[in-house]
Amino acid sequence: MWHTVRLGRQSVYHFGSRRHLVRTYLADRDGRALYTFSLDSLQPGTQPTNCAGGCAGSWYRVIPDGPLVVSAPLRAADFGYLTLNEQGHVAQLTYRGMPLYGYYGDDPTRRDRVMGHGRTEFGGEWRLAEP
Repeated sequence: MWHTVRLGRQSVYHFGSRRHLVRTYLADRDGRALYTFSLDSLQPGTQPTNCAGGCAGSWYRVIPDGPLVVSAPLRAADFGYLTLNEQGHVAQLTYRGMPLYGYYGDDPTRRDRVMGHGRTEFGGEWRLAEP
């Protein structure tokens, strides 16, 4: 099976400003939005991913289930993998060095329900992964 990343574009609710904004963002093959977490950083002394425990109950790590396929105009070189040793060497997908997540609160039956952008939870802000 292939793991596809493509662009989505639609009106998105931003929790910080309480407004709908039109955004272009990364989405998986099923059209589900992909997010980054502000606490994640490649700086020395930080964990590679800072979403664990209760956080993982709301935000899931994007774990590819096969070779990555990237739709134009995205570039495959901007994607990578983060090895998660605590999960038996599972690789989380990254974009420009930032781990990618999905939000369980997004309705999988409605692609127009992108509800995680601008949320402040678990000590940081969640943002759509944007090109």
